[in-house]
Formats: sequence, C-alpha cells, structure tokens
Amino acid sequence: PGRPNPRPIPPDEMEIGCGVHGELGRARVKANTTAKEIIAIMVSELKDLVPPNVSLCALLNNLGSVPPLEMAILAKEVMCSDLGKRI
Repeated sequence: PGRPNPRPIPPDEMEIGCGVHGELGRARVKANTTAKEIIAIMVSELKDLVPPNVSLCALLNNLGSVPPLEMAILAKEVMCSDLGKRI
C-alpha cells in the first residue's frame, strides 16, 4: 500500500487470486475471460492441493470490486466445478 505497482495491470487484463494486502495475483488473464474459465483455472490449481474425499468450504472474496450479481455467477460456477460436490 502506498507504493506504485511494480507490475501494472494492463486495461485488457485482470488478476485472479490477489491477496487482500496487495499481494500479486496467482494468474493474469484477459479481461474477457468467462466466469467458467476463471473458476476452471482456480480449480485446476486447487484440486491437487486438497485431500481427496473430504468436505470443503469455499470463500469468494472480491475485495469490493465485483458487483454481487457477478459474484453470484462465479459462486454458481464454483458449485458446478469438479470440486463443487465437495462444498
């Protein structure tokens, strides 16, 4: 906070998995990436890290920049993902 971003995000891109304290995002994608594609990227990174056959809890945080309707679309895609049945 209070420092210029050493990796500015171009207008046609967005970051996925940003930290709440300004940490860099996990991935950068084009701004027109669909909700389904965003969740697929997140799930592909998570599914190998979580133990198999255990229940999961999902927390989606938009840092206040995504409207509730769009967050609901992302939440739906999480529930329809490969991990959705475990949430």
